Amino acid sequence: MNHSLYSFRMLTRLTFLRIVLPAACCSLSAADQVTFKDQTKLTGEIATLRENQTLTMRTALSPDPLELQAESIESITFDSITRAPVAAKNLLYLKAGDVMPITSPILENGELRFDTIWSGSLKVARENIDSLHFDTAENEVIYSGPNNQEWTLSNGWRFDADDNSLVSKSWGSVHREFAALPDRYILGFTVSWTGNAGIQCRIGGSSADTNSRQNAYLFQLGSSGIELKRMATAGKYTTLASESQLTPDKFEDNEVKVEIFVDRTNRLLQLVLNGKKYRNNITDPIETGELPQGKFVHFTCTTGDEDIQMIQEITLSSWGAATAEARLEKRTDTKTDLLFDIESNRSSGVIASISAGPSPNLLFENPHDPNPRPIPLSKIAVVYFSGKSAEGKSTKYKIKFRGAGLLHVDQFAIGNGNLNVQHPLLGPIEISTSIIDRIDRNP
Repeated sequence: MNHSLYSFRMLTRLTFLRIVLPAACCSLSAADQVTFKDQTKLTGEIATLRENQTLTMRTALSPDPLELQAESIESITFDSITRAPVAAKNLLYLKAGDVMPITSPILENGELRFDTIWSGSLKVARENIDSLHFDTAENEVIYSGPNNQEWTLSNGWRFDADDNSLVSKSWGSVHREFAALPDRYILGFTVSWTGNAGIQCRIGGSSADTNSRQNAYLFQLGSSGIELKRMATAGKYTTLASESQLTPDKFEDNEVKVEIFVDRTNRLLQLVLNGKKYRNNITDPIETGELPQGKFVHFTCTTGDEDIQMIQEITLSSWGAATAEARLEKRTDTKTDLLFDIESNRSSGVIASISAGPSPNLLFENPHDPNPRPIPLSKIAVVYFSGKSAEGKSTKYKIKFRGAGLLHVDQFAIGNGNLNVQHPLLGPIEISTSIIDRIDRNP
């Protein structure tokens, strides 16, 4: 085709898009969007992109699909309506800059094999790995309330529909049995009071009876400050955390937001008050016995008739990122492998292997331990592999996942709702466009 004629047709087409695009955007409430190098935008449904040459797109601009030259495209953003982000159990970082949500990593014979929900099973050579971050899933809200008739009320408690709150004017309790409590969960609530403060919250009990002996965690606020205790079926109470200086008068407006983090996998808890961590990595000692496995949550008023206790903004969430703080630790050495556990303890040495199975673990060898034992992955936050980041040539495109995930590629094709790429380290990959957020051309 004559170059001048081709340029004229492209100019005419883009001018047409600038004029009619507002109408197209109004008529399509949920669609893909293409941005051209001159920042012109076109909204519609991407049908195909063949070998990085021609993009076919169905739009409200034309009864027939439009064909656009891929070289004129700056970015592609895919329809986000009703599409959830990719869950990231673990995140694998490559030295080339790629980031991938993965599961079931296995390291042996100089190679990491892993599963993905976006492209099946993949593998990559060890020397191309920068780091592996464990337990990176986001918190997920399971329950938000209170709402009327969800909680069993007794002895002076009532539900206030105006404030969506549980209110007590005398000693007594209110409880709810949940369908299940995750292995790691967060219970949050806001408590306010008129007069004297006196509230207990029992978590993880196995019975609605507050007088029975059972395994549970007990948070209490009163004139003696704040305490977090462990209850056992033998009737014994073990204090896990105590803040005697945090008496009710220390809280503005007679109100405090409480968040209790429970990690039953590692027998760890955290206590957060008004967004501030007062106790981090509280250990539930093995001596306390079997962990609380019940599904009950109780609130008990411990003051008299002259005082009012109000419970609002109750939330139950999965605690998906127990390793978040430890994963913020900075890498200081590229000559050896590094390991940070969930309590931010650091070890340097060699990552010998990673195994899968019901109890996945990692074998880490260091010069100070002649007989290393496998470490459960649940106790590891992040491992860094030796070697500096790659300084190879820049790739042409960045593919960004919904949620966490990023791939660098030189070419891709789109067809039948899938994105096909030839990755320089992972080989051929097919990914559903439903999990892709956008594709950007690198500068």
